[in-house]
Amino acid sequence: MNRAEENRIKKVKEIANAVTEKVSKIIQKEGSKKEFNDYIILKEYEVDGDKYGLSQLIHPMVSTFNLIKNQDYKQMYDRLYNSYLLKKHGNVSFQDMKSGVIKKLSEEQDMSRLRAIEHRINTTEILSTEMLMKNVILYDARL
Repeated sequence: MNRAEENRIKKVKEIANAVTEKVSKIIQKEGSKKEFNDYIILKEYEVDGDKYGLSQLIHPMVSTFNLIKNQDYKQMYDRLYNSYLLKKHGNVSFQDMKSGVIKKLSEEQDMSRLRAIEHRINTTEILSTEMLMKNVILYDARL
């Protein structure tokens, strides 16, 4: 792999990380942690057929109570919360969204276009997950 290709791949990953970070901030503003905590503690995902795809993300050795209350599991909790909200409001899992962004961006060969996309993501004020999904990530033909 040549240097230009390595730089392009690195840029694609940086952009995907910027998108997921922005999505995380947006969906956390929109969500209700109490509703999510109740969903996890009561293990409603076992009753509703795991409609948010969380069961595969919950480590079997971690109690749901500890997942919510213990700071040692904050990273896992945040990932679950983001996935829950994105699936609930955007009907796409967090991992699928990130994979889709990487796939779409990987098709772009021009580094100047990748930099322009990165700039747009970093400077565009996104007011809601719905706006992000429709205008910036999934439905933007320019990506």
